[in-house]
Amino acid sequence: MVLPFKNQGNWNVAYGIAGLIMAVILFSSFQKPKSHSSIPVESLSEKGSIKTLLTDPDFIMYCIVILCYESAQQICSSWFPYYMENVLFAEPVIIATAGTCLWVGIAASRLLGSFILAKGVNPLAITTYGMLTSFITQLLAVATSNIPFTLAMMAVCGFASGAVIPFFIVDVNNWYPGMGRLTSVMYILSITLGRMIFPYLVTYVSSSVGLRSSLALFSLIFLSGSILAFIVKRRRISK
Repeated sequence: MVLPFKNQGNWNVAYGIAGLIMAVILFSSFQKPKSHSSIPVESLSEKGSIKTLLTDPDFIMYCIVILCYESAQQICSSWFPYYMENVLFAEPVIIATAGTCLWVGIAASRLLGSFILAKGVNPLAITTYGMLTSFITQLLAVATSNIPFTLAMMAVCGFASGAVIPFFIVDVNNWYPGMGRLTSVMYILSITLGRMIFPYLVTYVSSSVGLRSSLALFSLIFLSGSILAFIVKRRRISK
């Protein structure tokens, strides 16, 4: 969004224009549209309250799974191109391909997700093994200096856990029918925290132990999400 407004290296103007556009969009979203519907207000209200969600350990753990996934995904998409450039000394076209491989895997996973759900597979089971696979492939991606192998591992990493978010949406809507707005708030909070905290921490850790070791260490976020997803799955089955 920022790049079209960049002019002669003036990033301040570019970000200022982009921020102004976002502010206008945000302001417009608060404008109350004229309603011509005769649907009673009561029928549009949410069933339940935020307390229902906050007192459910399964839901809270599932939100942490989403936080872990979004953190790990942002680390991969932000830091692996930098890793390819400064550690593997890859060419610019290869650096760009690193991000493409990750997102092609994610897109393919999300497209196939609906077909997988149609087979009656438990979404939490896929999330568990998918994030575990992403943990392993991220470790393998930084364990070698072979660029084609690293690109392949990035694609597998993206594919293995790419459907975590749509599966979460399907699951929580089944758990709490009629509470889509409240569950969406928690979902947005989880992914926002995930994007803010852990990718930023990579900067400090990598300055001490190096980028390769830092990426290997932060692959544990995938493993943490996998363990939590497994716990939630077992708890839901036992109910």
